[in-house]
Amino acid sequence: MSANLNLKQFNPYLTSKDILKLLSNKRTRDVLLRRFGVGKKQGETLEAIGRDYGISRERVRQIENDGLAILSKKEILNQFKPALAIVSHYLNQYSSLRREDLLLGDLTNHFGAKSYQHQGALRFLLTLGRDFYFHPEDNNHYNFWAEGEKVAHRAISVVENLVNLLKSKKQALDEKGMMVLGRQVAASKNLSNKAMLAMIEISRKIEKNNFGDYGLVGWSEITPKGVKDKAYSVFRKGQKPLHFRKVAELINLANFTDRRLAHPQTVHNELIKDPRFVLVGRGLYALREWGYESGTVRDLIMNLLKNSGSLHKEAIVQSVMAQRKVRENTILVNLQNRKYFVRNEKGVYNIKEA
Repeated sequence: MSANLNLKQFNPYLTSKDILKLLSNKRTRDVLLRRFGVGKKQGETLEAIGRDYGISRERVRQIENDGLAILSKKEILNQFKPALAIVSHYLNQYSSLRREDLLLGDLTNHFGAKSYQHQGALRFLLTLGRDFYFHPEDNNHYNFWAEGEKVAHRAISVVENLVNLLKSKKQALDEKGMMVLGRQVAASKNLSNKAMLAMIEISRKIEKNNFGDYGLVGWSEITPKGVKDKAYSVFRKGQKPLHFRKVAELINLANFTDRRLAHPQTVHNELIKDPRFVLVGRGLYALREWGYESGTVRDLIMNLLKNSGSLHKEAIVQSVMAQRKVRENTILVNLQNRKYFVRNEKGVYNIKEA
């Protein structure tokens, strides 16, 4: 098998079967087949194999380790080195590491419905290969494979720094922004998007939402819980005021994980109660973080005059219309309320003193 062999000609299952034939002990072959799930959908536990053979789980582990030690000898490894070279070539496109489920899927999906037969076999080959390092799943990372322990530790360091930076920014980033930040952390301007994403994908702390934005798991715009959080994600993506009916429509189009249908009236009821949203027009909402203030048109005029002092009509209208999607006449009607506002001979408005 050539290292330049087309990926579709790479058959992990047959390669693994050929390697296992090199073991003279039938029980050792069977243990390895079953542990890695070579040709099956998944591997078996130490306990399950031990029960069948009437031996302890520790004895099964010992048999497994002994078998791997025999097959990891240099003279045996050389026989399937070209197969591992294909895996190595694949990993080189991804910072020399890949999350296990993505790696196994990519290298075996051309087998179609029978791809499961090859995934356990591929895991077996990677375990035998001396150049590959496996990092097991933990609270911060998914299972992943790397070409060496140093590569794995560097990726973990990059991801940890990314998580800390996102915590400080407290804001989701689109893919372009995430790539820029990632390259800064990795201190590599030439790192490809594919390679950068491979590092990010090993993290259990960083996630991509339905709109392609990256942030920390738990952020409402990344892993939304309920209508309010979904609406918040929609607003953050659109960056403009939206009618509650449009918000419901966009939530339903976004294909969130729970796939629960959002009803317009439910959206309206939730938005009006949540301080993150401000009603800026008839059924029209915006995010408070964009600078919008809550309250009626009269409240806005009162706050404006309190903060800015006396103002001409034009300045008041311009300021209020930046906050509310209302007609100019609505603002003028409020200004004419002599109970709250007064106008001097120069046409300047102020708050009426109590």
